[in-house]
Amino acid sequence: MKFAYMDAVIHASLRVHPNTGLVLERVVPKEGTTIDGYALPGGTIVGVNTWVIHRNKAIFGDDVDVFRPERWLEASDERLIVMKRNLFSFGAGPRMCIGRNIAMMQIGKFMVEFYRNFNATFTHPEEDWHVSGGW
Repeated sequence: MKFAYMDAVIHASLRVHPNTGLVLERVVPKEGTTIDGYALPGGTIVGVNTWVIHRNKAIFGDDVDVFRPERWLEASDERLIVMKRNLFSFGAGPRMCIGRNIAMMQIGKFMVEFYRNFNATFTHPEEDWHVSGGW
């Protein structure tokens, strides 16, 4: 059985509040490369910050600052591929976290069991929710 909305909530959560806070660095190969029109010599360290890429409007839409799981359900198949390819919560490419699949399974199982067994509510729903993160 698939839980499409729960899957969308998990992806939206990982996008809005990714678990990596540092730049994911890579070293340009010795022959060099071109990235976004810039020629880079071999040995140059390049990287992307997950929080920045997850707020890219060209990838995730104009409402990137909004937690909206529906974006994952409304996206075309092509758009969904682009969004998932740019969800860097577990890194990307050959250096992607090897525990990604088991972590995603555990997140899904935890959410189902948590809401099956508990009725979660905010203690003070009238107050704004403030999130602080650190690394």
